[in-house]
Amino acid sequence: MTNAVFWQFLIDKKDSLGSIEAILKSAGIIAAGVWAFWHFWLKRERYPRGALEHRVQFFSYSTDEWHLRVNLRIRNDSAVLMRILDGHTWVQQMQPWPEDAVNELKEKSKDPEKASYEVRWLLIGEKCHNKEREVEPGEIDEVAMDFFINKYYKQILVYSFIENSAKPGRHLGWTTSTIVDFTKPDGGIIDEGQGQGIAKPRPDDAKN
Repeated sequence: MTNAVFWQFLIDKKDSLGSIEAILKSAGIIAAGVWAFWHFWLKRERYPRGALEHRVQFFSYSTDEWHLRVNLRIRNDSAVLMRILDGHTWVQQMQPWPEDAVNELKEKSKDPEKASYEVRWLLIGEKCHNKEREVEPGEIDEVAMDFFINKYYKQILVYSFIENSAKPGRHLGWTTSTIVDFTKPDGGIIDEGQGQGIAKPRPDDAKN
């Protein structure tokens, strides 16, 4: 086929070729959309992925009380908006040891079906996170809290839970906890870690 004949063929078939080009472009767009949706599904970007962190300090407020300052950092590690509708921060008694709570754990440990993972440390203070907040993708929100703790308590557990509002009714969310030992000069502050979990049952109130 000579060049002249070839170009004449293209001119004669330009409408058909244009239709084929349009079909190929449409197929490419559809394929890209399917890939993006599948990638989105695999990464579960329908749901937010969060992480919590405590920053804890304490000061002597009076001869009888500690001033405990807790900053809860809420980080959105996902590509979707995180809405916060419910959650809480607890301050719980570890020392002096709450004997009834410790004995409850020991007793349950004898029955594998009732066994618990940890002591239900008694509740000293509580803040509820039930005012709606929004954390944009990749951003951090911070909640500052003050507690005044009787110096009767020598060691405490600070525990925070934020419920995942994208999975309502399942009480799933993110947790973090920190141990503070008032008997040590630096507070012996230990971050126990963070992760995902189910909301714990509310513990009994402490009495001293």
